[in-house]
Amino acid sequence: MRIQDGLDIPLIALIVCCFLLAIALGLAWRLVVLLRKAKSELSEKETRIRSLVEAQEPSKQNDQRFRLMTSNINEIFWITDARGAVPVFVSPAYEQIYGRTVQSLFDDPKQFFEAAHPDDREKLANVIRLQRTVEHSCEIEFRICRPSGEVRWIWARLSPMFDEKGKLTGLCGISSDVTEKKQAQIRVSEFYSIVSHELRTPLTSIRGSLKLLEGGRTGDLSSKTMQLIKIGVVESDRLMRLINDILDIKKVEGGQFELEKTQIDPERLVHQALQSMSSAAAEAGIDLRSSVKAERQLYGDFERLLQVLTNLLSNAIKFSSKGCEVNLIVEDQENKTIRFSVKDDGPGIPADKMHKLFNMFQQLDSSDSRMKGGTGLGLAISKSIVELHHGQIGVDSKEGEGSTFWFEISTENSVGS
Repeated sequence: MRIQDGLDIPLIALIVCCFLLAIALGLAWRLVVLLRKAKSELSEKETRIRSLVEAQEPSKQNDQRFRLMTSNINEIFWITDARGAVPVFVSPAYEQIYGRTVQSLFDDPKQFFEAAHPDDREKLANVIRLQRTVEHSCEIEFRICRPSGEVRWIWARLSPMFDEKGKLTGLCGISSDVTEKKQAQIRVSEFYSIVSHELRTPLTSIRGSLKLLEGGRTGDLSSKTMQLIKIGVVESDRLMRLINDILDIKKVEGGQFELEKTQIDPERLVHQALQSMSSAAAEAGIDLRSSVKAERQLYGDFERLLQVLTNLLSNAIKFSSKGCEVNLIVEDQENKTIRFSVKDDGPGIPADKMHKLFNMFQQLDSSDSRMKGGTGLGLAISKSIVELHHGQIGVDSKEGEGSTFWFEISTENSVGS
């Protein structure tokens, strides 16, 4: 059979079949390409997933180690959200210290503030609010009330957490029970207070009686008796200074150390200090000298700064050899402060003992200090007084080459002072 254009049916069928076969082959090839691409993409995803899993393994291990570590320590480790309101992680020590379960805290986050002593809740809330606005850590001590009604003292250090863009993501910290420490501090403070006040009254009477005997109010005394009386006067004066120093330290620690600040002429302060120490210097054979180069007045408590100066001069005199000089130098500084420096030619201070200088009851060489006299409180009190003036105190010394103790006080009225 033929069609009009002269082509027979078998030939047309062959052409159609070839055309369809070409389409089929094209589709098959396209399918192969798609399958290869899908396989490649699947392989890449598997690789990424495997990498993520492998990367998370150390994280999981670290998390397990962290949880294991915190479960065996008596301090509470905790993490909260950025508001400091919702806990993310709390270590098991919470249950021992707070007397509540960790799960109850997750169920009711408000329990954290409700556990705080009513008088300390506002202070605790203020610290948490502050920590959300600063980049450094801060510390706080507050009380909690256990369900049994027992009150415990808690010390905590809070730190902010930031992501790589600097955005606050949460707060973390550590807390510990310091009740026993606080109770010990209270007992020691009460002991100091009782002993100091109970000793002061009889000691004043003893000193007064010795001074009357020394002045000859009861008649002439033998030279040996007079020598014993003088020793008694010196030692009673030393004991009175110790009692006053202890009371000063307790005032500082209790926040009861008040300053009466006024404008002070540095030259007048130096004159008064040298006059106060002139007898001690003469007795030790020390030449006291001064150089006042400050043109501005300073702002502070005259009597307390005089106490600092006499403490530094007293130390310089005690640890200088007979015939040496002790120099008191006063100079203006560029940062609107005045520096007072007390320079001696004594034995100097070893580098490994410098850190002990301004601690309470610290004497670098106890045998030498007992021979020279001293309570180990003078520098600690001086440091407290200077810091209450928002100033700085320090020492420059080299063993065998003498020492220079110095402090700087502002010439302006500090904000909040």
